[in-house]
Amino acid sequence: MVKRQKTLIITCLVSVIMAVVYMSVVNPMWSEWNEVSRKTARRQREVSRLQRKVDQQRGAPQSLGAQETASRWRMTDAQHTAFLTDRMASLCKQAGMKLESLQPASVVKEETHRTHPVRVNVRGDIQRVVDLLVLINALDGAVEVRELSLHREGKGREIGLEMVVATFGQK
Repeated sequence: MVKRQKTLIITCLVSVIMAVVYMSVVNPMWSEWNEVSRKTARRQREVSRLQRKVDQQRGAPQSLGAQETASRWRMTDAQHTAFLTDRMASLCKQAGMKLESLQPASVVKEETHRTHPVRVNVRGDIQRVVDLLVLINALDGAVEVRELSLHREGKGREIGLEMVVATFGQK
């Protein structure tokens, strides 16, 4: 064989060996690396999307409930009383209680705020009383029960509930 043929054969063998090594070692590693890169890019996009969402929520104006609480804090005494009587009337209706009376009491000036109490007299069965108290509790501090008195009305299952509820305002 001529030297040139030997060189050509060796070159071909080296090329074949390199192709086999590439196909069996490098290509699978490359494919795996590509898959990991795709997954990483997908997760980075998801993190970016979530970060934008968090940034939007942080920069968003106060929720409607927070705005309502802030504006209610600055209401006048008459507005507080009207708010509380309206709210209690609607809660009594929602709970199925019979509203006997709503009597606003005098405003109490405390060190840091003003308390606007209302005396509420209602009647209903025990389940409706519990429903009313749960509804008041769900107001998240907008209305507080200051006094509570239960008494049986007649011989039936009806219960009389007398309570003093209050809302709060700016001093």
